[in-house]
Amino acid sequence: MARITISLSDQLKEDLELYAEQHELSVSKAVTLALQGFLPGQSDQDADLQQTQRYLRSLVSQLDELREAVHRMALAQYGPFAPLPEAVSQPLPPPTWSRAEEDGGPIDEETL
Repeated sequence: MARITISLSDQLKEDLELYAEQHELSVSKAVTLALQGFLPGQSDQDADLQQTQRYLRSLVSQLDELREAVHRMALAQYGPFAPLPEAVSQPLPPPTWSRAEEDGGPIDEETL
């Protein structure tokens, strides 16, 4: 794999690092995705799929944290024996793809 050195403004570097952190990517991967989307003939649908899967994993994680907080608040308000909707008392199902598949590695047959 080739390595390059580039010059960026301090603001662009900060924006790039923030983007990479928010999308759980390395800075190198974020730059690679940006270049693939910019340069003609470099579109990588697998990269788009991986980015979408990362976004969905993050979204599901945030939603599950919210569900847990609502569950704790309901238990505190109504007690442990109050009937709670299943949506509040049950965790979200795991994603249908594996972490290895998301990272571009071999697909885990057990998750299919």
